[in-house]
Amino acid sequence: MLANFAHLLNVKIPANAAPDSENHLNAWLNKNGKGREYLVLQNVQNNLSIENGQWKYIAPGPGPAYGKETNSEYGNLKEDQLYDLAVDKVEKSNVASKNPNILNSLKSTLEAIKSAK
Repeated sequence: MLANFAHLLNVKIPANAAPDSENHLNAWLNKNGKGREYLVLQNVQNNLSIENGQWKYIAPGPGPAYGKETNSEYGNLKEDQLYDLAVDKVEKSNVASKNPNILNSLKSTLEAIKSAK
């Protein structure tokens, strides 16, 4: 959202601020613009994931996998995670080993985003 507001207000975003923000104001204003192809997410331990509507890739990350205090999963594992959100909305079945092409594509996209800003 930051890039959209910055464009709308003609304000420059400082270097290294909002690295995953993109300007999609035309899509917001329904002016034949297309929105993002993916969404980058961050958990409480600053581990990143990326999803494209159907697939979600969660990068390996440090920290506990589960929070007893909040009764919630943090998404931290020592291996790559890939979920087919079309059939597994609650992310219970890691299908990374069955879909290496999708895994590598999302992983590469996430790494490119991290290194671009």
